[in-house]
Amino acid sequence: MGSRFTLYHALHKTNKNKLFEISEKYGVESKLNPNVGKTELVKELIPFIPESEQERIIDETFNTPKTKYTGHIGIIDKNMPDETVIKKGCLLFNRKSDYNPEIPEYQTNQKQEIELVLLKDKEATFYYTLFTKSPEYDYDAMESKVVVTSKKVRVTVNVHKKIVTIFTGDKDLFNNALTALTIVMDFPLTPLEANLTGISEIVRGSFSFHTVKVLDYVFHGLSKLGTIGAIKEINLETSNSSRDVQKVKVQGGTNLLDDKSICEYLFLYSRDLIGLKLDLKLNTHYLDEVINLEIGIRSARVKIGVRKGKNTIEKLQFIYEILENNIYNYIKAQGLINEEKTIQLLEKIRQKVLEV
Repeated sequence: MGSRFTLYHALHKTNKNKLFEISEKYGVESKLNPNVGKTELVKELIPFIPESEQERIIDETFNTPKTKYTGHIGIIDKNMPDETVIKKGCLLFNRKSDYNPEIPEYQTNQKQEIELVLLKDKEATFYYTLFTKSPEYDYDAMESKVVVTSKKVRVTVNVHKKIVTIFTGDKDLFNNALTALTIVMDFPLTPLEANLTGISEIVRGSFSFHTVKVLDYVFHGLSKLGTIGAIKEINLETSNSSRDVQKVKVQGGTNLLDDKSICEYLFLYSRDLIGLKLDLKLNTHYLDEVINLEIGIRSARVKIGVRKGKNTIEKLQFIYEILENNIYNYIKAQGLINEEKTIQLLEKIRQKVLEV
């Protein structure tokens, strides 16, 4: 019921000409009447759309990225509850997360909702929505009114891969959605974190553990998918981790190892490297193209962003899954992927700093 309800809204956002194109694609037996309203058209059309195609239509309607395909990653390490348990959990969460009746209308009030859209085998898709109700003054009417805005994100849970993906770049929405899922499932779903164990003091030297882990991942983990190209910008942790990150552009937009000031941040000041903006030439899974990535690996928050460009939503999803599996496997693993080459990498940074 949930998936059909959402499909109804997705189709209702589509213009009538597109609805007729969809009807031809899926071989609707009787010709749709062009003179009826959109609601009637949509109701006629829904039964003919295969279940396997419904999620794609919903995703294209509500989640087609304007510039970037971005998601935060979490972990699920238990089996999925059955559909009855999940729907009951969603219902209870939504009831408890409704607007606070004690907050007056002249103050901001919020509620949360989570809905199971699709459950198939060991995979589930949810929509998490944060509603905000706040007062706003209407200057034309010369009166105050209450305005409701919403932020909706898609969430996928894959027990086979042990991965939870929350498609948002907003860390607060990520945390909220992961908490909601934890309540619905009745067991913890946790953020993916960089495993810093297994990195020795001798290897890291003056570098922070986090920086060593990230450099090793990018040059020896991510690089397994293709060739690392220009590294255009890095993010450094600030002294207070709750504040915004420090963004530093790489001189010439090429290689951070050639930028002396960045090498000083990493070596002399032991700053945590927590994000990069870079190009990657994929040469895996029959792909051979340059994609622009943003990788974020911060405390309890791992994020991947793929620049949309001219890619279709299907291609973006395919690329994203490859990247997601890669970062999940290497970032949560103990120790380094290639300790010997990482030591050589750190030595290059030291030498750059010591250049006269």
